Amino acid sequence: MQGSKFKNIVKGSCPQCGKSNMWDYPAYKISKMTQMKRACPNCGQSFSPEPMFYQGAMYIGYAISVAIVITVFFAFHVLFEDPNIEVLMLTSVFVAVLLAPLNFRLSRNIWANMFIHPKNKD
Repeated sequence: MQGSKFKNIVKGSCPQCGKSNMWDYPAYKISKMTQMKRACPNCGQSFSPEPMFYQGAMYIGYAISVAIVITVFFAFHVLFEDPNIEVLMLTSVFVAVLLAPLNFRLSRNIWANMFIHPKNKD
């Protein structure tokens, strides 16, 4: 195994070999940010081993979004004495939408690393 699961999740590397990237384009290319490679060019591991494989990643993405909103909400309460609730809510949602491309990829990376494991070398 090349690297750790955490490193593979953060970098978007292949969950099996950790050597190649799962994504065709960088996250900042918003129009193409959802395009994944079909398989790892290094080890041949399919990044979509079954139909609707990444459907469960939506739950992880939801949890990440909730964590982002709660963090921004709490940070505003700590940084500002009496923040306006409308500004607080709009800022929280704005930050969550701004981080949506990273959230999308991170949730898929986590999901893939939960179910695709390195093969043992016997």
